[in-house]
Amino acid sequence: MSKGFGRKPEEIKLLGDDELFCGIVQHPLSRRWQTWVSFEKIDIQCLTAHNRRDDADKVAKQIATAWEYGSLETQEEVTAFLKSLPSDNVPDPLPQDVVVRLSKKIQRKSVTN
Repeated sequence: MSKGFGRKPEEIKLLGDDELFCGIVQHPLSRRWQTWVSFEKIDIQCLTAHNRRDDADKVAKQIATAWEYGSLETQEEVTAFLKSLPSDNVPDPLPQDVVVRLSKKIQRKSVTN
């Protein structure tokens, strides 16, 4: 199970037993790099927005590590963790075509894992 995030614009990593997908994507209008998670394979939630890709990668790795090691056990811990994540701006909603594309990639990834 890899925690690393590659250099592809929409890198997807499986973090746990089909529990969480996480990655980064560049928003097509704002051009900011946004971290996202999906618990349901079709519900994509953007958590942070960054001017620099490297910053988004670092935050994505934080999310992956916290999830993989089970350090978030209560709703309060999850909320505090999410609030602690650095972000340059509020994430913009992803256009529907981007959500569909990410969902399809998640579906394919979950079938191959």
